[in-house]
Amino acid sequence: MARTVVPIADLRREPHELLPKNFDHHALRDSQILYNEKIEILEIVGRWVHVAAVEQMRFTDKWEPYEGWLHQSEIGEGKIVPKFVVYDSSEYSYGTYSESPLPGARPLSSTFDRKQLVDDAKRFLGAPYLWGGRSSYFSTPIASVDCSSLIHLLYRAQGISIPRDAHDQYLFGKPSTELKPGDPLYLAKGERINHVILKLEEGLFIEAPESGKHVRLLKEGEDLWQKDGRWHFFDRPDTYKGFSISLTV
Repeated sequence: MARTVVPIADLRREPHELLPKNFDHHALRDSQILYNEKIEILEIVGRWVHVAAVEQMRFTDKWEPYEGWLHQSEIGEGKIVPKFVVYDSSEYSYGTYSESPLPGARPLSSTFDRKQLVDDAKRFLGAPYLWGGRSSYFSTPIASVDCSSLIHLLYRAQGISIPRDAHDQYLFGKPSTELKPGDPLYLAKGERINHVILKLEEGLFIEAPESGKHVRLLKEGEDLWQKDGRWHFFDRPDTYKGFSISLTV
């Protein structure tokens, strides 16, 4: 098994350079991979390596890892035993695992801590939305979160492995009758889940909305509300059916 040896690497759809100058949607970026993340090498073509991101699962007709392309320079040998997780660092992304303490790391707990998850979520407020992003906010390289990777990273920092994308997270979890702080609310315009927000304390959610916007707080009753069995947003024409899902059982 191989691992990544750079703080953040773009997982590219094709073996081409990806050098974005801003946080606009870039068609080549499928996801991002963090330092020490396990990968499986599938093919080497010159300086490009086709990999399976085994810590980022998705469902097609079966559960399988994201695949994409990395530079050879972004890959090293071996794997680590996760003992610490980064939560506050200017060098490594939130959610990065390590065997020894990195800057801004804490011990990786085996106990799910809702308050810690909620507190961690607020660290992302103001971060620009990045389609395919899966990292703390950095301007060099361009890195941040989209709606589902925010949930993925928050649960990863709790030692809980969940799929990378919203619809797959919905399939992975179990329906819940009570939306507790730290639980995601999955939203669908039609038959497929296409968005997710996270409940914080009572009456408050956090959302990575869409390209051109930033991670923000939503107040229930003001910024979003339920009417006729659908969720409505103050700045969107679409309405959504909501699904409360537990990812901890």
